[in-house]
Amino acid sequence: MSEADPLGGVRSLLETPILDEHKWQKVPQIPADGILLDMEDSAPPNRKADAREKVVEFLSRPDYFAGRPVLPRVNSLETPWGEEDLRALAGSGAEVVLYPKVRTSGEVREVEAILRDGGSRAKLFVIVETAAAVINLADIVGTGAVAGLLFGPADLALDAGFAHFADGDLFEEPYYYVRSKLILVAAAARIPVFGIPFVPDMRDLTRVKQEVIRARRQGFTGLATFYPPHVDIINAVFTPSGEEIAEARRIVSMYEASLASGEAALSEGGHAVLVHDYERSRRMLRRADA
Repeated sequence: MSEADPLGGVRSLLETPILDEHKWQKVPQIPADGILLDMEDSAPPNRKADAREKVVEFLSRPDYFAGRPVLPRVNSLETPWGEEDLRALAGSGAEVVLYPKVRTSGEVREVEAILRDGGSRAKLFVIVETAAAVINLADIVGTGAVAGLLFGPADLALDAGFAHFADGDLFEEPYYYVRSKLILVAAAARIPVFGIPFVPDMRDLTRVKQEVIRARRQGFTGLATFYPPHVDIINAVFTPSGEEIAEARRIVSMYEASLASGEAALSEGGHAVLVHDYERSRRMLRRADA
């Protein structure tokens, strides 16, 4: 993981309940690019301490993840467990900390201060899953403490009071603004932004693939999932194909030759190849290299 982008090149994140031994034993065999270690949703109140202890234990065992990035998710500071989670991670060597249900930039500063007080230089990723986070997103990212975003659509629907599903499918309208704002704020800050392929039936892999394709087109840099069969789909869709890479190389070569001859654009078969096409192709090649 680079210091600038701790999840550089990561397409897929897998969340598996760390307290479910049967599922946890399968983690090394699942081809996710990164692993989410959860102390929040999958840990009931009477087992929060158990989840925290196990997360810290596995952070000391990077071999279990074959060197893949790991993102421990704490409980929020609004809960009885959040501060203790952060203090435990501050001494664990965690490189990234995933913070849920963020609301304000002040909360981000408080999280950062707790980690720094414990000697941690971990990067902070925040989950955007409250109405306040959506409204305050630019300020939250503007703290300079946030290295990435993860979208939590189900919790946002609950917090804001709108339906998540309707008439047997996603209820899309409330999410248009949120997705656009997430992607634009992340792009402006040059940080990664991850979504989640939520569909009414998580086993409907055809429908999941449609959502994954849409997420890539929208500008998400990757997706998180808790359902292992989604991982191969996410990896495939977020990996530029051989044809895409070849076309990108061709455009870069043509455009740079045009620049060398003093032209800022060229025409091919009636289609103008502009600087936008050139930069988009360069970006694809950088991602393919990562």
